[in-house]
Amino acid sequence: MKRLFSKVITLLLVIGIPLSVCACKHEEGAKKLTRRTGIKTETMTETDPPTSTSEPELSPEPTDSVSEPTTKESLSKGSENTTSFDCDVEVLPPREVPAYEYEEIKIEDTEILNKDGLSVHIYGYSVGIGTTRSLLMKVDNQTGHPVTLHLEKILVDGFTEIPLWMNSFENGMTTECELEFFLTLGPDIGLWNPGKFDITFKVEYTDTSETYIAAPGSVLTSAYDENKVIDLSYGYTVYEENGIKISVLGYNPPSRADASLLLYIENNSEHEIFVKTEESLVNGIPVSVNILQTLFPGEKTATTLTIYKSRLEEVKISTIETISMILRIQFDNDFKNYIILDPFAVSVK
Repeated sequence: MKRLFSKVITLLLVIGIPLSVCACKHEEGAKKLTRRTGIKTETMTETDPPTSTSEPELSPEPTDSVSEPTTKESLSKGSENTTSFDCDVEVLPPREVPAYEYEEIKIEDTEILNKDGLSVHIYGYSVGIGTTRSLLMKVDNQTGHPVTLHLEKILVDGFTEIPLWMNSFENGMTTECELEFFLTLGPDIGLWNPGKFDITFKVEYTDTSETYIAAPGSVLTSAYDENKVIDLSYGYTVYEENGIKISVLGYNPPSRADASLLLYIENNSEHEIFVKTEESLVNGIPVSVNILQTLFPGEKTATTLTIYKSRLEEVKISTIETISMILRIQFDNDFKNYIILDPFAVSVK
């Protein structure tokens, strides 16, 4: 009787082992599928159907097809009206650089900062070489600390310009200096004679490393006209929703070396936005054309996207015909909160 019972147990174990192995194989065969969204990455599980163990696995039949390597030709646009992004191509008319219009700019002495013994006055304006401009400034430092002023932000008639200025001032001194910047809005959109400056400084006590952002200060010039409007309606609009507008104003062909694409970005939303390039193509071929632009609510800018000759030479492009891009807009410095815009393409032949 004991032998019979032992044989039954052994038979059951022998039958149960293959079932257990099949179950493990089934679980190990599960695939993970990942889907990207604008907010998060979602992970789903797809289970492979169980395979029958009664039939042997067959080797795949040989094939004569060979995968072709990616080449310049395989990435090129398919026709005159499409690019690799498969979107329509907008033909940009030749762009003329706005003529230089000189007007003598005068500024009355204006205090733009006064806090804790530090005062800053703007009292004049000067024109330098090329697009270089300067605001004449007087700084009185009675804070009890050596101070470094960093130009945090400068708006010219509401347009942001790149802030690339800083200077240090000893305690107990009154100093006259020049706040130098580049007025690229002249050759870009014809804004040669600024009427209003909005200036924000970051103040650093260099002996303690304590810093703060000062309240913005405004300066009006003799060219100020509250009714003056810069007409940019000629631009090709690629996005206009939720208080944000992006348009292509024109293309500057290479003069000495590099070419450039001029974009206008306006932020009338309630959010800080950060605009960057997601993907870019030149003549249908991947070429880096980068934009990294931050705008706070109510700000606008005309920004130049440089297409470097060295990058074109790497992919053997001698003449630019089309430029196509996909842009990303990120909100409030939150990398999870963004939208990716539809692709756009422009012909610059």
